[in-house]
Amino acid sequence: HFMPEIYFTETTYQGIDFSSAGIPAGAYEDCRFLNCVFTGCDLSSFRFSDCEFQDCDLSNTRVADTALQEVIFRNCKLLGIDFSDCRLFRFKVDFVNSQLNWASFQALPMKGTRFENCQLIETDFTQANLEEAVFDRANLAGAVFFRTNLVGADFRTAHNFTIDPEENNLKKAQFSAHSLAGLLKKHQLRIEGV
Repeated sequence: HFMPEIYFTETTYQGIDFSSAGIPAGAYEDCRFLNCVFTGCDLSSFRFSDCEFQDCDLSNTRVADTALQEVIFRNCKLLGIDFSDCRLFRFKVDFVNSQLNWASFQALPMKGTRFENCQLIETDFTQANLEEAVFDRANLAGAVFFRTNLVGADFRTAHNFTIDPEENNLKKAQFSAHSLAGLLKKHQLRIEGV
């Protein structure tokens, strides 16, 4: 039994605590969410396209079959979200000044994704396609990269990462000299002068 989608378009939602008020299920297009709280909300099967979340807390939201199509998150808390449950069709997200600790992006198509000044502590990128992704000033302490496509990814200003070049595709990926230790950690090499 398929419910017809209810459309919400070109609307700005400001200062709403959806975790207590609830949020109507449906498709949100060209909407902005400013200073809203979604903690623990079930956003399963919702669709967000061309939407912006700013200063929002979406920690521990459920996103099973949720469509995130051209969605940008700025200054948001997105702790512990399993994005790998999202709908794959047209999945496109960008993150600025956001906290994504303990989130999972396992096996997602994320070519060209920007993580700008983000906390990605213990975030799981196993088998994700992060080709040409940009990790601009990203803190990747404990982040998991395993069989991840990192072709052409930019780690020049990223820090605290550990990436095994034998377990990930790093062709044409960009690194700065001071971050090379993160590629060699398992070999227990001591690198001086960087």
